[in-house]
Amino acid sequence: MSDSKIIKTKIAIVGAGPAGTATALFLAKAGVPHVLLDKASFPRDKICGDGISGKVVGLLKELDPNLLIKMESKPDQFLPSWGVRFVAPNGKGLELPFKKKNDTSTHAPGFVSKRMDFD
Repeated sequence: MSDSKIIKTKIAIVGAGPAGTATALFLAKAGVPHVLLDKASFPRDKICGDGISGKVVGLLKELDPNLLIKMESKPDQFLPSWGVRFVAPNGKGLELPFKKKNDTSTHAPGFVSKRMDFD
């Protein structure tokens, strides 16, 4: 334990997944002291969390507008997602578009990305 540091803070975020990291980034942007803890090493390969929803894209834009530009410049790592299709075993499907009909933006409202790339 000779390499450990004692950090005094009133805010400790436990879990450095997408939610914990976003919280830490917003706190850092606001100049609020905090510590972010996780037992895992990053980046990590994880099965869940491949969908980056429109709400997440909006938060990323709020954190740093250039993040969306960086994601769009790497379509091999961040596949644009315009909606989702659910298909039942009987072949009947339901499509849910991520954009409203009157939305004229050209940016994909969401992305699909391996956690290894998103982390």
